Amino acid sequence: MTIYYGFSRRKVWAYRLALVHWLFLILICSLITVIDLISAIQGNIMSGVMAIMLIFIVIGMVKRFTTFSNPLFIAWYIGQSSSILASSKLQSNEMMGACPHCLSILGVKPLELSGEDLCPNCGEKLVSDEVVAKFSGEEE
Repeated sequence: MTIYYGFSRRKVWAYRLALVHWLFLILICSLITVIDLISAIQGNIMSGVMAIMLIFIVIGMVKRFTTFSNPLFIAWYIGQSSSILASSKLQSNEMMGACPHCLSILGVKPLELSGEDLCPNCGEKLVSDEVVAKFSGEEE
């Protein structure tokens, strides 16, 4: 309860504890999933259903964990998000964005992004093929 209290009130001391707690919960849910899968293999149908549900829960927990490590989230959590925005030297047609792969904070020109633009940090595409396909039809 102390971790929840501190984290919900954005206390700096609670951030790392919440990360460790979240990782611990992912580990526990994963172990219970494995136990339920073994029980399901031995014929327990209810354990199989529980294992399937736990798999989805673990996947969701892992996806949410990436939010905790996002630099913009950390800056917001410790109350420095306005200083990040104020210290950035963005041009008038730029905005801050994050690479979907490595979460690097970038200054991007959203109206000029294309499917060939790559992240300078990890070299992956900044715009997915699905998004390019979706919006290329709107331009015609």
